[in-house]
Amino acid sequence: MKLLFFIVVLVAFGTLQAAKKQKQAAKVIYVEKVPPKTPSEYDLCKQECRIQRDAQSTKDRVEQIRQELAEAEALLAEHNKNVDAPEIPEERRAQQEHEVVPTLRKASRYEYLKRAASKIVESGSELRHAVTGEDDVI
Repeated sequence: MKLLFFIVVLVAFGTLQAAKKQKQAAKVIYVEKVPPKTPSEYDLCKQECRIQRDAQSTKDRVEQIRQELAEAEALLAEHNKNVDAPEIPEERRAQQEHEVVPTLRKASRYEYLKRAASKIVESGSELRHAVTGEDDVI
């Protein structure tokens, strides 16, 4: 029994040591240093062409968007001119340009109180008429 136990322990210990050796061997990785590849003239030319093509396509796209914006603004202005604003005849437009609009003076405190009092009297007489049914005009 002891012998069997001793053999099982030895086998387990042996497999444990083998697993440790595999882990240690897997950790070490050697990397060769490779010098960077120098681009050829063809690659440099391709890069330069790509940069120029991208810049040109960006310019074209910006110009196209500007044209679309100008067209949209023109359509919007035409729409607003035709739809929102009513047509005013030329005679009326010329007359409006020459009309002088009188400036309104600010009402005095007396006039303000006078109008307020008359409104109170009117509302009082309307209330009295609604309650009693009499036409009592003050």
